[in-house]
Amino acid sequence: THLSLFQNAHLLRDGLKPWKSRVWWQLWSHHIFRLLVPFAMLMAFASSAALRNNSELYHAITLGQCLFYLAAAMGYVLTRWGFRFRIVYIPFYFIFANLGVLMAWVRWAQGRSPSMWQRTERMLPT
Repeated sequence: THLSLFQNAHLLRDGLKPWKSRVWWQLWSHHIFRLLVPFAMLMAFASSAALRNNSELYHAITLGQCLFYLAAAMGYVLTRWGFRFRIVYIPFYFIFANLGVLMAWVRWAQGRSPSMWQRTERMLPT
């Protein structure tokens, strides 16, 4: 699962240190920071929504986020119908991937995190 990286972090200890590894940034950016994106998205939406009445900038940011999530929902529906338009599929895929990370966090917090990767059903058009 996504969070098995934390379970095996002790094996990567030297790879996470910039002074000991040439690939430290790849490990941090592609594996560790990626696990925090769902929380950053939730905090960004909540904070911009809370501040939207204080500034036109925050109002525009909140509106942009809502449009992005609407595009993701449209991408989901169109994918289910067998269509794949890039303009809405990319937001859908981004949200879908981050929902998977968030679900992994929930399973990990509940102690239901399997230690082995399991194949999942793909939502691709036929």
